[in-house]
Amino acid sequence: VQGRLLIPENLVELFDHYGFGAHLYLFAVFFALFGFSPFALTVLNCLLGTVTGLMAYSMTRALAGSWAGRVAGVLVTFFPSLIFWSITNLKDSLFILFAMVMPWAWLRWSRTRSVWMFLLTLAAPVVLWTTRPQFLPAAHILPECAHSLTNFRDSSRAGVIALKKKTVKRTFDARY
Repeated sequence: VQGRLLIPENLVELFDHYGFGAHLYLFAVFFALFGFSPFALTVLNCLLGTVTGLMAYSMTRALAGSWAGRVAGVLVTFFPSLIFWSITNLKDSLFILFAMVMPWAWLRWSRTRSVWMFLLTLAAPVVLWTTRPQFLPAAHILPECAHSLTNFRDSSRAGVIALKKKTVKRTFDARY
């Protein structure tokens, strides 16, 4: 497979050999641009972790205000597991980022009706699925939560409990 051109006849063989993980192709593009170095990949994972924190800030600020957004952004950015996954050459940073991108894009789409946000909402599960195929049965949870949050203005405990019950029921129905 090494040295083969990316022409249609060779793509099936390449996918069979390497798999179809979005992270592999992102890493390949990054290596092509900056050269092969494990440190370069660590920098990429750190950037993905930082963007995840910014997404948490943006989404929380839109739902609960600026102060809550800052707290959420800091908590997500300095979450110990995210730091660990950011300094290792694994696919988890990309998965976590797109798990945050899906509800963020849905929230933005629900407020702006931007075609790009809608397409990003549709593309995020594809990236999640190619990164971790076991995610597919639960793919509906993130947009469902984002949809519930966009319609949820009351911060009462009853509303939060209703959101949790709805999410658990959907997850159970999807898996069994």
